[in-house]
Amino acid sequence: MPEDQGRSRNPIASVHGFLKAVKPNKWQFFLNVFLTILIGALLSITKFAQGVMTGRDADGDGAADNGGEFVVDSALVSTSFLITFGLAKAVSNLFVGILADRFGRKVVMVAGWVLGVPVPVMILAARSWTTVLWANVFLGLQQGICWTLTIVLMVDYAGPEHRGLAVGINETAGYSAVAVFNVVAAALIGERDFRGKPFWVVLGLMCCGLVMSFFILRDSKNLVRAEEQARRCDERSGDTSETGREIKEEETERPRTGRGRIAWPSGRTSEHSVGSLAFVYASFLNRSLVLCCLAGSMINFCTAFAWGILTKWAADYGGKGWGPLPKTLVAQILLAYSLPKGVLQFATGF
Repeated sequence: MPEDQGRSRNPIASVHGFLKAVKPNKWQFFLNVFLTILIGALLSITKFAQGVMTGRDADGDGAADNGGEFVVDSALVSTSFLITFGLAKAVSNLFVGILADRFGRKVVMVAGWVLGVPVPVMILAARSWTTVLWANVFLGLQQGICWTLTIVLMVDYAGPEHRGLAVGINETAGYSAVAVFNVVAAALIGERDFRGKPFWVVLGLMCCGLVMSFFILRDSKNLVRAEEQARRCDERSGDTSETGREIKEEETERPRTGRGRIAWPSGRTSEHSVGSLAFVYASFLNRSLVLCCLAGSMINFCTAFAWGILTKWAADYGGKGWGPLPKTLVAQILLAYSLPKGVLQFATGF
């Protein structure tokens, strides 16, 4: 068995190597862990509060039967904040890598936090459910940019041999915060005040993340450039095959064009920008990545079901003959779903 494979299968050696790799940038690495906890916390509080702040008006008195602040009779409309959030997050996820490579990780991270600041302000001032839905567009952009960049930065600090463990730590911190802060959100929400305390806390978390990203966070782009240059030097010095020479010639002819060729199943080839090339390749052409995309879609479907349909059912009805469940109990149900998902992320990182 090759030596590197033996190391990858030894958890103790993996952790030792990981600690050694992040040691030069350990404070920046753990700063990103803390930022991930902030991101998960504000996401949890925001989503939980929105999940219970609407209700039906079955008796026609103009107020939500469950005490919510907005009367929304349609279950689809009341859970549509997840749709606007998800679409905005998907778009930001698609472009955040390209933007981070072009402008730098720190600049884009700060921009993400700036986009998030209006979210609690809009919800606190909202007079209609439509304003809340628009706030979720900004929340989706903020989450897609900031959470993705914490992963990118942590991977940069850990190096190519420890990417999995870095991602596992990030996801564990974030999703565990999402799980735990459900309970915090339920404690913050009053009998008739669904927005006051929760979203002032969210505003504080947003400002905290913005200040830390602006004043303390450092960019890792130089580390990536050094790693890429070292990799290319190793490949060029060790590859003397004809294919290797062809690759070198092509790199010499077309350096840093930001474009690449993609081979379609029909045999036709065409040139695309790096961003669209990666999207098409991962979503439609590479079978392994397509299966990963489908698996991710199913996980997000289950999450949307838990945060949307299950939460609304528990908060509005709670089952035949039960009546609406207390918010603390609804939060505990979401905790039971989210916490295992968060904790197990660390193990998968090995």
